[in-house]
Amino acid sequence: MPAIPLLLLPLATAWHIRQARRKNAWLRGLLTFVITRDEFEAHGEGFDVRLDWDLLQRVIETGSYFLFYVGPTMAHIVPKTSLSSPEEIETIRAIVAEALGSKAKLKTD
Repeated sequence: MPAIPLLLLPLATAWHIRQARRKNAWLRGLLTFVITRDEFEAHGEGFDVRLDWDLLQRVIETGSYFLFYVGPTMAHIVPKTSLSSPEEIETIRAIVAEALGSKAKLKTD
């Protein structure tokens, strides 16, 4: 019985992402992310966010996204399709692992 929520969590996350992108005008526009060893940045039509790594609670990598959590249920979502190469994904993994250590749940392709 405890496995059922774990199976449903990825589906619920994907559904929430799709709904947010569909309903929120800010998220439908062009989004820019900058990930450096110093900070995480997200820029959109109506917002600019710059966060030092110690302000992020965790980062989770799924098959399609990087989720940068700023709260228990609030995350900045970076789609892997927006990245230019597999090397860029590896660079992000290295930066996140160095900055967050055990707070990063990353894939090993």
